[in-house]
Amino acid sequence: MNFLLGSEFETSLRILILFEAAFEEPLNEEIIAMLDFMTIYSRDFEITDSNLHGENNYRFAEFTSRRELVKSAIKRLVLDGLINVLPTKNGFEYMLNQDGREFVSHLDSKYADTYYETAMQVFIKTRGMSQRALSELINKRIIASLQGG
Repeated sequence: MNFLLGSEFETSLRILILFEAAFEEPLNEEIIAMLDFMTIYSRDFEITDSNLHGENNYRFAEFTSRRELVKSAIKRLVLDGLINVLPTKNGFEYMLNQDGREFVSHLDSKYADTYYETAMQVFIKTRGMSQRALSELINKRIIASLQGG
């Protein structure tokens, strides 16, 4: 079962829950990756008291590789008909559709509930922040972690 951890499948499930927390707000690929990362490591962003994926010294190094997982997970979710693609002048945005909402409603685990609650807190904290501001926030945390902070 460990082959599911860190997989496209696991990332897809988190993205679906993230969209549920977004409450019909369309999100682009980069925003999805950043919000997912902040949700997983919410303690590092002073949102919660603990990180969903625990403490490890390489968590900020994961961000780059997680972007690729998010990209492939989004493709899978579109192909599976669980999210819709919305073309915009700035590229593509994605949004949970009715089939995706139905699927999410069947996710019943402590982790899914905790991820949802944490994602809601992340949305509250980041409301009104631009993509650039989110990126700068994450980059500051990465730099601080490299400097031992």
